[in-house]
Amino acid sequence: MNSCVKLVRSLLICAIALILLASPAKAALVELTTNGDFSAGLAGWATSPSGLASWTAGPFGATAPLSGQAIAINPGGEYALYDESASGAAVLYQAFTVPIGSIGETLSFDYFWNNWYEVPLFSGFGTGINNGTLTTASPPNQHAQVDILAFPLPGGDPFTSTVLSQELLLMNSPAAGNPFVNFTTALAGLTPGQSYIIRFGGVNTEHFANFGVDNVSILADTGLGPSGVPEPSSMALMGLGMGIVGLIRCRRSKKTPVDFQAV
Repeated sequence: MNSCVKLVRSLLICAIALILLASPAKAALVELTTNGDFSAGLAGWATSPSGLASWTAGPFGATAPLSGQAIAINPGGEYALYDESASGAAVLYQAFTVPIGSIGETLSFDYFWNNWYEVPLFSGFGTGINNGTLTTASPPNQHAQVDILAFPLPGGDPFTSTVLSQELLLMNSPAAGNPFVNFTTALAGLTPGQSYIIRFGGVNTEHFANFGVDNVSILADTGLGPSGVPEPSSMALMGLGMGIVGLIRCRRSKKTPVDFQAV
């Protein structure tokens, strides 16, 4: 057995051993949002108020600062709150970029929604007047929504009704005592290398409403290891392929002896 064949066989044995010993690849999850827990107030977020509604951040007590209505106590401390003293609308939003190579993105956040105007008008998506629009111009309109928007904002309008996807629409709910709950969903249709906007919006024209948001996270799965390089199993498969190619070449060279008489 010549040295070439020995070397290639050694590489093949090592590659097979790596495949057998390698642990399952762990997804590398990259966080795309900034200050999602609002521990730094609203830093990294943009807000746009309309009327007498606004978004603020901080640890809040048992009542909302503007509306004076009962709100959930967040065990985690700081969070963002949609609040108002009368009719208004407000949005909270942040741009993010999907990294090249991402194979999937997941949105997650904690929230509570207290709607003090409970009527059958707002019974489900698409059935209430002005559902999905953040305007006080054509009442009645009282709801909260979470959207993915194009970047930059269509027409530069943070209240735009042109959305890529609406991830959550909140209308009817028990008025008081709603605790924080988690919402998690896979985001569809995002393109790696492109930027988008996550938007939280609230509007009320009939009565008070409060929308609390915390622990906002958008995770991108890049399919790479924690160091940003392929997992050992992937490298082993690559080595296995190279070893097979090398073995074939060695055997071919062995079958084609040099004709010294022709030299």
